[in-house]
Amino acid sequence: MLVGYKTTEGVYTMEIILQNDEVKPSDKAILVDGFCSGNQFEDKGMGGFVVMLKDEDKKEIISRGTGKGYSNNYWELYALYQGVLFAKLRNIEDIYTDSKVVLYWLVNGKCKKGTLQKEEIDKMIQEIIVNGMGKKIKFWKTDVWGDIPADAKNGNNWL
Repeated sequence: MLVGYKTTEGVYTMEIILQNDEVKPSDKAILVDGFCSGNQFEDKGMGGFVVMLKDEDKKEIISRGTGKGYSNNYWELYALYQGVLFAKLRNIEDIYTDSKVVLYWLVNGKCKKGTLQKEEIDKMIQEIIVNGMGKKIKFWKTDVWGDIPADAKNGNNWL
C-alpha cells in the first residue's frame, strides 16, 4: 500500500508492506522495535526503543533509549520514527517493524480515537510519512524469521 502526500512539485510516496511475501529479510535494512515493561503509569513502568542496522549478516545498534509514561505502541512508533530518519540519512530503502498496530496507524495517517498521547502520536505519524518518502516499511514475519533482532528479548532491553 502506498502512503503519501501531494505538493506543488508532485506526489511523494512511501510503501507500507503489511503482507510481506519475502522469503528472507533484505540484506541491508533498518530493524526497529519498541518495548514496555510494567504499567506505564506506575513508577515501575518503563519502556524504550532500539534501532538496528542490518548489513548482510552484521547487525549494529545505532540508536536506543528508555523512558517512562508511554505505551508499548508509542515506543514501537518512536523506534520507527528514529529508524526512518536514519534510513533517510544513510539512503537505506527497507525498514522492518514487527508492529502491525503502527503499520495500520501509518496506513490511516493517524492513530485511533481515544489513544493515549494521540496528538503527539499523530504528529509523529505525519513526520514518518514526510521523512519516509521513497522508503519501504515492511512487516517483520516473526512466525517465519523469529523475533526481530532489535527485540528486547534478544538482550537489547536496558531496563
